[in-house]
Amino acid sequence: GRAAVSCWVELHTAEVDIEPRIVQVYFRDIHASTAIRTSWSDLQARNVGWHERYRKFARIELAAKGETAPGALAAARRPVGLDLEMVVLGDRPVVVGEPLRFQVLRDGRPLAGLPVELVSERSPLGIWRETDAEGVIEHRLPFGGRWLLRATDLRESSEAPGSWASRFVTLAIEAP
Repeated sequence: GRAAVSCWVELHTAEVDIEPRIVQVYFRDIHASTAIRTSWSDLQARNVGWHERYRKFARIELAAKGETAPGALAAARRPVGLDLEMVVLGDRPVVVGEPLRFQVLRDGRPLAGLPVELVSERSPLGIWRETDAEGVIEHRLPFGGRWLLRATDLRESSEAPGSWASRFVTLAIEAP
């Protein structure tokens, strides 16, 4: 059988300017907080455009085929030190209907209050959860197939007033 495999990637920083009418679409897409929306309204009132520096982080956990050695899943799921990462917690395989726990870490620390969307290849409707104080969400997958968890940590830039900094994170998993 094939052992569980996890791989990850971090993309270089990119910059983007977004037209104001598109910003609201972006906010809906990432479930931006009220505080972010208010800050943007304040900037818009002063005629400041949207400028964002962003980075992307992705991780994939491939389902194991056959038996997996004890501890192998836990080892494959360990955080690797990305600036933003999402991992499956525990050492149990992903199973439909069983509780699953995921954790989001920013700079190695749990990230609380982050909206995370679970999206299946089988349904266009995403399921939103918010991380708790330990950066954790729990969910039971209702059916098998490939799932993507995604989140965007959007903040006002500490380096460039009037602009934004974000980190996008995705985790792809499979439920047999």
